[in-house]
Amino acid sequence: MLRNPDQPGDSHRLMGRVGLRLPSTLLAIEVVAVGLLLVAVALAYLSHSIDMEYFYNSDQLYLPALFRDLLSEGGSYAEWNLTPAPYFFPDWPIYFAGYVVSGGSTYYATLVYALLQLGLTYVLLRAIYGELFEGNRRVYVSLACFGVLVATTLSGVSPIRISLVSARHWGDLLAGLLCIWLCLRILSHPRREGLYVAALGGAAFLAGISDAIHLAHFSLPLLLTAAYLLWRKQIQGRDFLRIGALPVIAAEIGSRLTTAVMPRRHVFKARFGFDDVSENLEEAWRVIERAVAHDPLTLALIPLFYAATIVFIVRYARNREPESLKPNFVTSFAFVSAAVWLGVALFALFVTDARYWAPGFTLPLLLFFAPAAGLAP
Repeated sequence: MLRNPDQPGDSHRLMGRVGLRLPSTLLAIEVVAVGLLLVAVALAYLSHSIDMEYFYNSDQLYLPALFRDLLSEGGSYAEWNLTPAPYFFPDWPIYFAGYVVSGGSTYYATLVYALLQLGLTYVLLRAIYGELFEGNRRVYVSLACFGVLVATTLSGVSPIRISLVSARHWGDLLAGLLCIWLCLRILSHPRREGLYVAALGGAAFLAGISDAIHLAHFSLPLLLTAAYLLWRKQIQGRDFLRIGALPVIAAEIGSRLTTAVMPRRHVFKARFGFDDVSENLEEAWRVIERAVAHDPLTLALIPLFYAATIVFIVRYARNREPESLKPNFVTSFAFVSAAVWLGVALFALFVTDARYWAPGFTLPLLLFFAPAAGLAP
């Protein structure tokens, strides 16, 4: 008996769960386009046309030295003094894959790491847009945003170029994108909510135990975004607990357990106050100035995104139609995340260099079309 061509097969149903159900031709074009962008990154690295010193400083050699010692030189984990943010997830698994593929070569493991990290970024970006858009548009917007990210990365814009390296908080951003996607699934797929809730709690916990900055970058903004949607009566109290309270609690538990799984205790205590506001403003201006100097046209998209976000929130946030919930959630989150980190950066009594600003620069580029999803027919 022949299968009805209008009825999707098992593989199509599986792909549809993460927003990848597409005509085969478009899927092939998507794979080729992403592959070409990753090839461009590989060629830039192998030809040394990008700043190679950025890949080989003390911060970036943290994981290469650790894995070489543990896997090749018979070193002991108990003897290591890890950084305050140990970057267990997802940096360690990604670098381990690069280490295995490269045969232990730091030079090629670094390249494989960059490609895998960018590839995972696209997968998560594509999954999020798969929840926001229907049909071919989800592919077009995903590829457009990923292309801008790769181009900006290769132009050397800091902090966006941290997408190429380990132990610089890009893993925190990957965990955050995963949490956003899981929240969208929880809001729209009640039949499997138990699975997605467990995954969200696990992802937030792993992110917290790996990098406490996840609390400021993603967990706290998720809580505030959920509170805002609850206030607007777009979600119920049960939803608030699942997509707002759960990520904060799980990440906080993880951050408090970090020292328990580290061989030597090295605790960084973040302090805040008004003493360094002027210095922090100067540092913020330097970060923006350096970024604009590298790629002024691309970075013009960032203020445009935040302006569109404000207009969207003011004009459409009161829309309580079910189809408006997910665009409202993502758009509101992007705005709240930027506001939270701006407050953290201004009142921090510790150094907040460019890498800490990554979500404020990167989320506008990755989620640029999220406000438009609320207007799409």
